[in-house]
This record gives sequence, structure tokens and C-alpha cells, in this order.
Amino acid sequence: MKKRLLSAGLLLGSLLIAILLVGALIAISLGGIGISKVSADGAVFFGIFCKDIQNTMTVVAATPDLKVYSDPACVDEIDAIAWGEVARGRSYVRTVYIMNTGSRDFTKVDCSSGLDPALGTVSVLSSWESLPQGAIRRVDMTMTVLPGAPLGPEVFTLEFSCIYPD
Repeated sequence: MKKRLLSAGLLLGSLLIAILLVGALIAISLGGIGISKVSADGAVFFGIFCKDIQNTMTVVAATPDLKVYSDPACVDEIDAIAWGEVARGRSYVRTVYIMNTGSRDFTKVDCSSGLDPALGTVSVLSSWESLPQGAIRRVDMTMTVLPGAPLGPEVFTLEFSCIYPD
């Protein structure tokens, strides 16, 4: 008999906890709702109340920016490199300077060439990895023209890819 009463008591206790949890979830989802359990004599022995408060924020984008210069003082900004007349089978070196003018540090900067592989290659020689805000780095580039490259003008891009932590 005692075991049955104990089992019934545990079942009732578990049921009351489940009811309390459901009430808490309803109160939380509705916000500002109060739930109370009142005894026969009017005493409150449990209650839940939730209050919502407004929050505001402004999400701002990182403003990465990189500028390319022809001089180490970073005075003469360039947006093109003129390699001039180049001969088949020869290599040419150009040096530029890049500056991080954005509001984020870069953890890595890579450069890739859009030069048609049938014409030649552009390799970038640099011994640095990071580029903090305001920092300047020297970039030495070597363009090698293949011996069988077709004659005539060629326009291609160099792309500087910057990685920054979020």
C-alpha cells in the first residue's frame, strides 16, 4: 500500500513539474504574461512572470581596402602596370607597393594573374603574410614571356585577394 502511495505521489509530482514547465514556456513565448498557482486559502506558492525589453544594435561591415602604389612612400597610386614592349623568352621585373587603407587588418594577401598561360606567367615574390591597417608592403612581380607567345598587345589583370578575420 505504501509503495502505491509513493508511486502515486511521484507521478503527481512529475505531472506538476510538467505543468510548471509548460506554463513557463507559454509565459516566455507570450512575454509579459504572469502565471500563478494559488492555494485554497489564497496563498501564492508559485509564479512565473516574464518581461520583454527592447534591444538595438547596428551591424557594420568591415571596410577592407587595398591600394597599389608605384613608390614606397605610397604617393603615386596606380590602377595599371605598363610592362611596355616585351620580347619572347625574356623575364621582366616590376615592383609595386600595397597599402591597407581599410578599417580591418588582413591576415593574408595573395596575388593571382589573369595572363593567358599561352603567353607567359607572372609570379609574385613577397615574404610577408599579414597586412595590418595602414601597413605598406613591397611586392616584386616577375613576368616571363614564353618563347612561342603570339605577337601583339595583351591586357590582363592582377588580382590582390585579401583575407581578414571576421
